[in-house]
Amino acid sequence: MMPHMIRLFCFALTWLLFSSSSTTLAADGPAQTLRDDFSGCAAGSDGAPAWDAQSVGWEISDGGCVGDSGVSAWRAASFASAVTFACDVTVLEQLKGDWLVAGIGLHADEKNYWAVGLVAAPEAKGRRHTAELNESHDGHWLAAGTGNTRLPSLPGKVGFDWQLNQ
Repeated sequence: MMPHMIRLFCFALTWLLFSSSSTTLAADGPAQTLRDDFSGCAAGSDGAPAWDAQSVGWEISDGGCVGDSGVSAWRAASFASAVTFACDVTVLEQLKGDWLVAGIGLHADEKNYWAVGLVAAPEAKGRRHTAELNESHDGHWLAAGTGNTRLPSLPGKVGFDWQLNQ
């Protein structure tokens, strides 16, 4: 069976701005480490050709990649069967909308991906801030919490109250 191949992406959904100041990807076999601090991207550009902004609203600014909606995929991060990644994400501004999300993820294709997001709940729920890890498996969103794709819960700290500009 061929292993699933995955690639790194950054996203901003439902109008939450963020900046990714540095991203590291390490892929198994042959081992490689890739880094991007956005210093090679022109200020005001969408990061091309290193980054593939798949929607309008992505811009390189002050050493980061800033987006207000959609996805920007890192072209330098090749597909791999196993990866470890790190990314600094700073929410710069909280715009209007219900569920607001910004973060990073790994994807094999449009139906199979993981997303780690900083979430702001709707006003009706007190605009509570949390962090989430979610999965789409064969097009089924939130697959990590249901059925035979459910991940086991691990003991740990509950909640993650992230703050703007931190």
